[in-house]
Amino acid sequence: MISSTVLQSIADIWQLSSKQIKIQQNADTLTITLPFPLFNQETEYQAQVQSILQQHQINIQNIRFDSQIQTHQVKAGIKTLSGVKNVIAIASGKGGVGKSTVTAMLAMALAQSEAKVGVLDADLYGPSQGIMFGIENTQPKERNQQFIPIEKYGIQLMSMDFLVPKGQALVWRGPLISRGLQQLFSQTAWQDIDYLLVDMPPGTGDIQLTITQIMPLTAAVIVTTPQDIALADAQKAIDMFQKTQIPILGLLENMAIYQCPCCGHQEAIFGDHGGQSMAAQYNIPLMGQFPLMKSIREITDQGQLQDLPDNIAHLYQQSAQKITQALAKLGKDYSRVFPQMVVEKK
Repeated sequence: MISSTVLQSIADIWQLSSKQIKIQQNADTLTITLPFPLFNQETEYQAQVQSILQQHQINIQNIRFDSQIQTHQVKAGIKTLSGVKNVIAIASGKGGVGKSTVTAMLAMALAQSEAKVGVLDADLYGPSQGIMFGIENTQPKERNQQFIPIEKYGIQLMSMDFLVPKGQALVWRGPLISRGLQQLFSQTAWQDIDYLLVDMPPGTGDIQLTITQIMPLTAAVIVTTPQDIALADAQKAIDMFQKTQIPILGLLENMAIYQCPCCGHQEAIFGDHGGQSMAAQYNIPLMGQFPLMKSIREITDQGQLQDLPDNIAHLYQQSAQKITQALAKLGKDYSRVFPQMVVEKK
């Protein structure tokens, strides 16, 4: 049998506690179940585990890996969403930094890791996920007074873009937009989703506060560019999530560098080291830096996300892996396994 010391040494590979992984030993086979997607890292993980076993003179020939995504805690008093394990807000505090593009690319990376993924386009005034996924103005079906999310690339999507005719403005005031947003996420029949990414609207006003107060957010990820103006608004987003007690998993820096496709010259158009400085200031890990590229703009405008260049897709896979591993360290939600208590008067 694997001792607790060896078990913790194995868990240390992913900076987890031994209680956050599962290990089953059967003859010469060791099966390790991790609380996040594997992202095709089995070979690397096998070598790391085998090294630890050899250090403790344990001879096990076969090491296998499995993934089991857990449901994590949300704020007290907020009910978790049926059909969804974890809800991650992708926020920026400012428009124009590519937050929606980052959300879509992260969803693609997670889906390719065989996680079950959904995207909620919460930017009701300026929805864009329908365009990027090539399903703009696709009408969702309804069943039992719930919307059936539109599916593309194995990703379940819901957006106001599916409900409002193309080119028509959504002229709603604050209270109505809040109710509409609540209906959009709670009256969608999400199916067994591991990670629901919420494409947050820009800003830190009423709509954003409504999301943090009524939506069962597990955690948040902040998107910025290196530019000082974008960083100033990203700081406000960080402050909002801290004040509303939503864990922040990390920071993503978009448009970090531009490389000329003709000569290869690189230039930091929006400035240098902005994301790194902010990450250090708030003690938040910088989980990815993405380039400014014409091809990214073209494939999102054309709704052809599957055509993302391999080197850029790899960057998003690395960031998605870091995000899911950070999420796995949060406290688990046990409310679904506890029976509901009902007090009856006699």
